[in-house]
Amino acid sequence: TEIYTLSLHDALPIWACHPLETAAADSEVVHGGKWSVRIERLSHSPEPYSAVNSTIPLDYGGATVELRGFVRTENVNESSYFWMREDAPGGSIGFASGKENHPATGTTPWTEYSISLPLKPEGRSLVFGFILEGTGKAWADDLQLLIDGKPVWEAPKVERPKTVFDTDREFD
Repeated sequence: TEIYTLSLHDALPIWACHPLETAAADSEVVHGGKWSVRIERLSHSPEPYSAVNSTIPLDYGGATVELRGFVRTENVNESSYFWMREDAPGGSIGFASGKENHPATGTTPWTEYSISLPLKPEGRSLVFGFILEGTGKAWADDLQLLIDGKPVWEAPKVERPKTVFDTDREFD
């Protein structure tokens, strides 16, 4: 399920959310620019959490990928945080989450958070996003995806070696 494009850069994909009815683009509560993403969960909201996420191909050279942005919360009874996962053809090969180190809880002003992962040569895609567990409201804005400290679109492109997962099209 797709929502408004809250792109880090024009070349990046549209954001998706689950469950759909818990997330929206917000033009009134923003840190910078014209829009933030808001997740709002009530006691009767479906699922134990809501997530807004995006996926990009990992065809960039570098050692580290970082997700940085601002989060604001209102009456969050559990936690809200950024997360990202690096995937290879065989499955997940890396995971980072702000839940363990510095989740946003309660009511907070706009605060900058960041998480990072080492880039692995076998990585093919990066899934990243923003989660709200429990009830309350949480906003995210001014997200940056960085490779070795540079915006992702400035990172050098790398041609990854093809695997059987990339070349076998029998069941496409």
